[in-house]
Amino acid sequence: NRPQHIKATRYNLPVAEMEYDVVDAIRTNDVTIICGETGSGKSTQVPQILYEAGFTTAVSDASEKNNFIIGVTQPRRVAAVSTAKRVGYEMGVGNGQTITNGRKGEGNLVAYQTRYEVAGLGPATHVKFMTDGILLQEIQSDLLLRKYSVVILDEAHERNLNTDVLIGLLSVAMPLRHQAAQEAGSGIVPLKLVIMSATLRVEDFVDNVKLFGSNIPAVVKVPGRTYPVTVHHSKVTEIDKYEEAAFRMISKIHKKLPQGGILVFLTGKQEIVRMVKRLRLEYIVVSLFYSLTLSSQARPSYSSLLPAEEQAKIFATVPEGYRLIVVATNVAETSITIPGISYVVDTGRQKCRNYNTSTGVTSFDIMWISKAAADQRAGRAGRTGPGHCYRLYSSSMYARQMDAYALPEVLTRPLEDVVLAMKGMNVSNVGDFPFPTPPDRKQLDAAVRLLADIGCVDLSEIEEKGGDGQATRLGVAVANLPLGVRFGKMLLVAAQAGVLDHAIAMIAALT
Repeated sequence: NRPQHIKATRYNLPVAEMEYDVVDAIRTNDVTIICGETGSGKSTQVPQILYEAGFTTAVSDASEKNNFIIGVTQPRRVAAVSTAKRVGYEMGVGNGQTITNGRKGEGNLVAYQTRYEVAGLGPATHVKFMTDGILLQEIQSDLLLRKYSVVILDEAHERNLNTDVLIGLLSVAMPLRHQAAQEAGSGIVPLKLVIMSATLRVEDFVDNVKLFGSNIPAVVKVPGRTYPVTVHHSKVTEIDKYEEAAFRMISKIHKKLPQGGILVFLTGKQEIVRMVKRLRLEYIVVSLFYSLTLSSQARPSYSSLLPAEEQAKIFATVPEGYRLIVVATNVAETSITIPGISYVVDTGRQKCRNYNTSTGVTSFDIMWISKAAADQRAGRAGRTGPGHCYRLYSSSMYARQMDAYALPEVLTRPLEDVVLAMKGMNVSNVGDFPFPTPPDRKQLDAAVRLLADIGCVDLSEIEEKGGDGQATRLGVAVANLPLGVRFGKMLLVAAQAGVLDHAIAMIAALT
């Protein structure tokens, strides 16, 4: 019962042309990888396609029709919430801005859950959007994920630790679900895993025998619906003054080029606030002094740091005579699609967490993005018509200095943090865990020994229970803190000793 305009929008998306291929691949394979450009509609349409194909009312071996949930994970809260609201709107259970809890608290057909917010979740829910951390919590209490028939891991190309661990755990859970589904009266069906991405290095999954064994994933490639994008490189790379270069480029576009939104990529909240403030001040000068017919309407976007009502303004209709300028972090590369963007200003930077092995200090540093990320940013200018991408770095910098893909988080975080996080998830043998991109085994063993030395892992029962140790009570507490293991223990010990304020000051200085 969708309105005609929603039907027209859905049918015009590239993924609609691949509906049969998507359903067939998922029905006949346990693992399916869907690769599609941002804007192809995979995030909003694949859950709906599977719902309409009957994946939530699967029939078990006992010929009993059971209701299941299609679970969809996103690495970022803003993507989980905005996608859920859009899908709810298209499926008739919301207005695109909110999702209600349904009649008498029964829940809604579409729901979402993040760390601090739940909306629409209840017995009537069949499509659930969530952050990957939520599904990790659920899989710890129910490895078989009995209430789900399909799990979709979206934005898998980001390769954060939660997503990689989920893929490994699900590769273990799926054979167990198959066995359980064959038991008479079990009332469950085999679990299907769908990995979706815009720029995924597919061979990390297809060629990884340890991950899926002989169960080779099917690959469905969804063509993008993009218009030509002209990429302009700077003659000289701005090393330090890229914010100033970005402002000059925005002003130049606004003054000289035709109507169309501008998307600007910066690295974090402080840079975005400075840029938006400067643009709003400049707006008065620009509109009066140059007598432009277009005014600027600058809006910030930095993922979960913005309240939901502020995030919604990014998608609101721009008043006639105004130009939309969105200043964003890399959340706008793939996690959300902003309509009406014709121009992209790419500084080529992002903020990354780095670990210094010699000092043991973790820091957030501004780093160059990968070629894949740069291409994603450029593609944002070609969603609604021909566009332009202005890269504030040279073509030589792009060709010679940028990596093809970003490294998975498991290879950039301190391994003791990775090991302890997984111990907190009840993974008994981290060394044999089926990582999509496994860390070095010797370094893993060294990380386990370090954790044992500081009292976070107990190695006393290895001979009896196997594996590589269990997390101690201290280890579980440290794993729940958003800090490195050394700083986490330091904080807990300081709290017991009554010197927490001093410890916080020291840790803040070191991080």
